[in-house]
Amino acid sequence: QPDAPYVLIGVGAVIVLIGSLGCCCTIKGHSFLLYMFAGFLFVIFIVELSAGIALLIYRGKLEKGFKEGLTNALQKYDEKGQDEITDAVDELQRKLVCCGISNYTDWFHTPYSSAQGQRNSVPESCCRVSVKECRHTGLTPGNRTETDIYTQGCHNLVVDFINGNMGPIGGVALGISFFQVLGAVLAFCLAKSINRAKYEQVA
Repeated sequence: QPDAPYVLIGVGAVIVLIGSLGCCCTIKGHSFLLYMFAGFLFVIFIVELSAGIALLIYRGKLEKGFKEGLTNALQKYDEKGQDEITDAVDELQRKLVCCGISNYTDWFHTPYSSAQGQRNSVPESCCRVSVKECRHTGLTPGNRTETDIYTQGCHNLVVDFINGNMGPIGGVALGISFFQVLGAVLAFCLAKSINRAKYEQVA
């Protein structure tokens, strides 16, 4: 997506801003700023926790939506005015070394395949060998297909990767969240200590 870099830049800027706020709070010794910093960290923790829970709850819907999106993209592939979708599908298949949704035969039932003059065709982005040597039209399952093109579907590849790495991903996310909670607690304790020290000086 074209907006993805801007989203990452925005998230990075917020993280740098909050980190700088934490440093200023510690140097200045203002308890109010420290309480505010702890609040920021706690809000980020709640957002991350909510996002993680939502991902677990709606994972099935996300998988279904991804599959429907791929299906629509295959139906619009190489059509006039659909250059962006065509380029996106080609890049997806080349980067993930996959072809189709569940497997390469999904392309056989698309307008693209019907328009090639030979039935059972897949795009050149499915080729695992050079385009000149690749047979990607008039395919017959089991006939040189596995040596010329990618056979695994993109949907299955992505879903299998997510399911297989859900544990490590969850562990890393939990670890990051733990440090944020720890930072909030320490900031709160430091602010409380500063207030106590100021009260003792006045007394």
